[in-house]
Amino acid sequence: MPDHPSPSRRIALPRLESSADLRLDFWGQFAQTNTKVMRQVEQLADREGLTLAQFDVLSNLDLHPGLTQQDLAKRLQVTKGNICGLIDRLEKLKWVERRPDAEDRRANRLHLTPAGQAVVQRMRPLHAEAVLRFLADFSDDEVKLFRSFMERLEASGAS
Repeated sequence: MPDHPSPSRRIALPRLESSADLRLDFWGQFAQTNTKVMRQVEQLADREGLTLAQFDVLSNLDLHPGLTQQDLAKRLQVTKGNICGLIDRLEKLKWVERRPDAEDRRANRLHLTPAGQAVVQRMRPLHAEAVLRFLADFSDDEVKLFRSFMERLEASGAS
């Protein structure tokens, strides 16, 4: 029999960490948790025949019809080039259409087609169910607190 306790029987000792170590450990855990959640959402999207990036675009256009490619790129925090290729692929799938901007001939407005709307309507409840499963053990107050922390975290990195 080994001299050390099994992993399930180990006694958790308090961590003595510097302020920087604590923050770096938190950041690692935050990144790891985000990756785990995103991987499950990506698998869900894949089962439904689309990528997470495609769902992000479709969902944004469902909530904000008529965005320009530039506005969409800002919302998704990607380059205009990334959006252009993605919109090209969504257009070929007949999920999105570009319409000329009446006020700016250089710009197009992006809209969901009925087929694109059907994809969003099929995917959104599945996405919500997956996300809500991750947050099921948290009270409303805890979620509000966590959201305020995320807002502060995002604001602290703003440039």
